[in-house]
Formats: sequence, structure tokens, C-alpha cells
Amino acid sequence: MPFILYLLLSYVVPVVLVLACAGVWWRALSAPWLFLGVGFLAIVGLQRVVSGFWSLVRLGLGSGGFYLEQRSNLPEGPLLLEASVVAAVTTLVGFALLWTLKHALAKL
Repeated sequence: MPFILYLLLSYVVPVVLVLACAGVWWRALSAPWLFLGVGFLAIVGLQRVVSGFWSLVRLGLGSGGFYLEQRSNLPEGPLLLEASVVAAVTTLVGFALLWTLKHALAKL
């Protein structure tokens, strides 16, 4: 079950964030489809950067590195913690990024 939450947090949060912001701000944007496309690419890129940074921090703190085992033998706690931290940072920084993009594409 935690592995499913890990996947949901990792891959659904960027999509939901961009769709929610685009839905709320649709009429205020001069190019809503451009906002949707650029916003999605920006959030997914941000998520990859945050995830990579988290991996480097985890390796630097001596947590033993990465697990190269079967999925059934993976410790589920660290995966869920990583997904939660990455999702939270992606949501907070991503919202600020989308807010800036909204003002850049706002109708005049």
C-alpha cells in the first residue's frame, strides 16, 4: 500500500497541481493552453530537481544509499517519507512558480 502512495504522490501531485491552478485561473489567462503546457513541464522539471536533491541529501547523510532489492523487500517507510517531502516541496515551490507564470500570461 505505501508503494502505491509513493507512486501517487510522485506522479499525480504535479498533474493535479497544474490542472487545479489552470482550472481556477482559466479565464484570467491570455493563453490558458500555453499555461497548461508550460506549467506542467515546469512542475515536472521542478519535481525531478527536488527528487534529485533529496537523493543527494539522503546519500550525504549516510543512510546507506539506494536499495537494489525486489519491491517486496523494500523498506516502505523511507519511500513514503521521500515521496511526502518531494510532494510537499514540489507543491509549495510549484504553486509559487505557477503564480508567477499566471501573472506573466495574464490578460491585459
